[in-house]
Amino acid sequence: MNNKLLYLIFLLLFPSCVEHIFLIKIEPNGNFNINYSANGDLKDLQNDDFSLPNSVDWEIEHQIQKKNDNYFFSSHKNFNLNDKIPDSFNTNDSIPYSSLLKHPININKTNYIFFELFTFKCSFENRQVSKKYPKLQKWLLNTEDDPEGIVKEILKYIFTQTINDANLDFNIYPIVNNEFNNWIISNVNNIEDSIIFNNFDQYIIDGKKVIESNIMHNKTNLDSIIHIYKKEAEITINLIDDDFKFSLNIPNQIFSDNSDKVLNDILIWEFGLEEYLDKNKVLYAYSYRIIYLNILIFLFLIIFILIYKKIVLID
Repeated sequence: MNNKLLYLIFLLLFPSCVEHIFLIKIEPNGNFNINYSANGDLKDLQNDDFSLPNSVDWEIEHQIQKKNDNYFFSSHKNFNLNDKIPDSFNTNDSIPYSSLLKHPININKTNYIFFELFTFKCSFENRQVSKKYPKLQKWLLNTEDDPEGIVKEILKYIFTQTINDANLDFNIYPIVNNEFNNWIISNVNNIEDSIIFNNFDQYIIDGKKVIESNIMHNKTNLDSIIHIYKKEAEITINLIDDDFKFSLNIPNQIFSDNSDKVLNDILIWEFGLEEYLDKNKVLYAYSYRIIYLNILIFLFLIIFILIYKKIVLID
C-alpha cells in the first residue's frame, strides 16, 4: 500500500482492508448454495459499506471473531431453483436505499425442449464517482496525485444535491445557491481537508444553517436529504480498500463467461472499487446441457410420421 493511499485511509479513519469472498455452487437441479466469508479490520467489517449476510435466513458459521491479526466472519445459505437474491444484504432501515452498494445476483436454470440453460449474473452497481467526486476518481486512478481537496469536494456535493432536492421555489433557489457558494468560498475552500474532516459534522451543521436561513417557510426535511448524500459518500469512501473474490462452480458445459481465471473448473473473479467507479462491474457465466433423449424422441416421431404418411398414401 503506497504512502498516498495510507494518507487518505488515515485521514478518513478507515484503517484497513477487508476481503469479501463468495463461493457459489450451482447444483444440476438448479438449487444453489452461497458461502460468504470476510476477513479484515474490525471497524471495516462492521461499517455500512458492504452489509454482511447475517440476517435470520442465513446460517452463521462464525460470528465476527479475531483470527490472527484480523477479524473473520462467515455464513452460508441454501437456495432453491430460481430463488431471488436481494441486491443488498442490508437490514438497517436507517441507511437510505439509494446510498447502498447494490450487487444483485441472479442464478437461474431454464429448461427448453432439447437443452437446459444455466445463467449466473452479478452486477456491482457503479458509484458514479466521476460525476459526484471527480477529485476522488482522479486520485484513485493515479495515487501519485495529491488527494488534497477530496473532503471539500464531498462536502460541496452533499449540499449541492441537498439544495437540488429541497423543492425550492424558482425565485428562492438561485438565492440559496448563491449564499451557499459564497459560504464555500469564504469558509471552506481555504481550509485544509484534514481540518474539515476532523470537524465534518460542524461543517454539515453550518452548511445547513446557510440553507435554512433562506428558506424559513419551507417544510422540506433537510436532515433526511443530507443524510442520504452523506451516507452515500461514506459508503463509497469505505469501499476504497475492500476487495471482492467470487468463485463459481456451475454445472454442464460453459459456453460464455468473463471470469478472470479458471482453476479446477471453478470460475474466479477478483476486483475492487476501481472497477465499478463509473460503470457496473458485471460478472457472468452461461452453461448448457443438451438433452439427447428428447432429441432422439423427436427424431423418432418425425420418422414415424413420415413413414405413416407414406403408408397412408400407398393405401
